[in-house]
Amino acid sequence: MDSPLKPSKLPSQENSRGIHDWAQLAISEGQSFLENQSGFSKITEIIKSVMGDQYDDKLRPNTISQLTLNHMGKIGLDLASSLTDIKPFFQFKTNNARFEPQATMGQKLAGAWWSNRLIDLKFCDVIKYSLAAGSGYAHLTYNEDTQDLDLLAEDPRDVLPIRPNDMFSVQNCFGVCIRRERTVNYLKHMYPQFANRIKADREGSYAAMARQNTYQQKMAGLGLVSGFMANLYAGMGGKPGAAPLTVPVSDVFTIYVKDDSVNETGSDQIMGDASRNWSYIVKPGEPLYPRKRCIVMTRSCPEPLYDGPNIYWHGQFPIPKLTLDPWPWSWLGKSP
Repeated sequence: MDSPLKPSKLPSQENSRGIHDWAQLAISEGQSFLENQSGFSKITEIIKSVMGDQYDDKLRPNTISQLTLNHMGKIGLDLASSLTDIKPFFQFKTNNARFEPQATMGQKLAGAWWSNRLIDLKFCDVIKYSLAAGSGYAHLTYNEDTQDLDLLAEDPRDVLPIRPNDMFSVQNCFGVCIRRERTVNYLKHMYPQFANRIKADREGSYAAMARQNTYQQKMAGLGLVSGFMANLYAGMGGKPGAAPLTVPVSDVFTIYVKDDSVNETGSDQIMGDASRNWSYIVKPGEPLYPRKRCIVMTRSCPEPLYDGPNIYWHGQFPIPKLTLDPWPWSWLGKSP
């Protein structure tokens, strides 16, 4: 069967649902691949150790001081500091003397961007994720508020590789998915045309998460965690909630994929928002997505919130993977 990413003669709504279903399968596939990586199950444990949350001794009397000497936190801070105490490590060069002024200007702009936009601190966050998980991701995005490039340190547990060809680079994958938790109101504001179809996945308030964590910790401590009930709730789509959601949130997935579809309509096609400088015209027989394709979706909405070209001119997946200690059999590498 042809991939739903290819041009289809089906009605647009039916084709959009096919793309949504394909994306759901790709997300599940990427999640399964990531969870089977060595060290993935220890990421949360390492983060808790770095933060000093290590009160696992149920027999420790409350009268004894709970203060601990957090060596893990000190080691993590020292490593992160030594790896990020650097100036901009990239340089603009040209072999054509006529473009030397442009190269000099590009270098000055890059240096100003590195310091004025606090990119050095955000890069340090990428390193800290690498220390805990083995790999960190520097998501380079365009910030509409500052009208400039920005860097987001993504949690490696929320970056799902889609059909990787090797363990080295995200660029060698068929695609990559970035998962983020957003409030339902935020998504309805960003995508008003889908407001009536965006539903909550769960409650995201601080109180709700605290109650859930406390309950799970108590049940686990008493040995009352039931695998049968966990599987039952998973089959039902989650635990039934009696109270209405106070802060409803939903996972939004941004998927970048390689798509070699060509324009088979026989006429020129405008790709993207014609008012933006990243839009372009595709003539018959030319690739529709020469810079890759981007799909934004949620689980609840049966159609993608956005489905169009990648807006970045470089045409790469804008989320490079930084692995401090890579090994050829591991996607995440080995955590220091």
